[in-house]
This record gives sequence, C-alpha cells and structure tokens, in this order.
Amino acid sequence: MSTPVSRPQATGVGIGKSVITRPVSGNGAFPVLIDVTTVAKLLTVDVRFVRRLVFERRIPYLKLGTHLRFDVAEVAKWLDEQRVDREGDGHFLLTKDR
Repeated sequence: MSTPVSRPQATGVGIGKSVITRPVSGNGAFPVLIDVTTVAKLLTVDVRFVRRLVFERRIPYLKLGTHLRFDVAEVAKWLDEQRVDREGDGHFLLTKDR
C-alpha cells in the first residue's frame, strides 16, 4: 500500500480559464501575476484601456521582456486608491436640490 503524497495547497486568482495559482507554503514572497486580459476582465474594461493606463503609468505593472504582468495585490491596492469620496476631493455631485 502506498502512502499518499502531500502537495502544497494553492491559491488562485482569475476569471474562467485565466487562473494563476501559487503555493501557500513558504514565505509567500512570490507575487501572483496576471496578464493584461485578466486585468481587463477583473476591471470590466477593454484590454485597450488597460494598455492605455500602462502607457500613462497610471496602474502598477511589471515588464518581463516584452510581456506585461500585474501583481494582484498591487492592482487591488491601486483600485482602492482610485475610490472617490462623496464629499470634497473637488468632484461635483448632482443632486435634486440643484
């Protein structure tokens, strides 16, 4: 009788077939990286818009040779920083009173 081999658990991020996994064991220093298409799906925008954000350096990204990759944690942090407060911040809100 053979002993089952234990494999490290994995965490995954992605949509549909674009799932990237990494082992949970270890120090967890290796980032989960996703491609442009997956970022576009997560943000529900076109790939072209994500590429424009990269060109304007408005979104954090990594460049591996000719390939663009995005750290899921950094994109989540960047997305949270894009949140607009209801008051202040120089944005005008249209209300029924106006």
